[in-house]
Amino acid sequence: MGPGTAMLLVVILTAYLTRDFFHIINETMRDDILLVAAAEDVPGGDIVAGALNFIGSDAIFGRNWGCKRGLQSKHLHFELCYYQ
Repeated sequence: MGPGTAMLLVVILTAYLTRDFFHIINETMRDDILLVAAAEDVPGGDIVAGALNFIGSDAIFGRNWGCKRGLQSKHLHFELCYYQ
């Protein structure tokens, strides 16, 4: 490609935490799961983001997080994943 040539990067998103994964952790780790959710700041607001964590003997692990597509919030990731 020469100068000025535009490149198109295509990213294919796939779920790597499958429904089976959630069934298995529910059966085997239900007492060691911490799910933190964020909802819209209105009565009955929809959940717009969440973080999945696993509780260890002296630490919390995981920090798998996601949010509603297009959501822009400067500190939301920090608030959900670092237990504010």
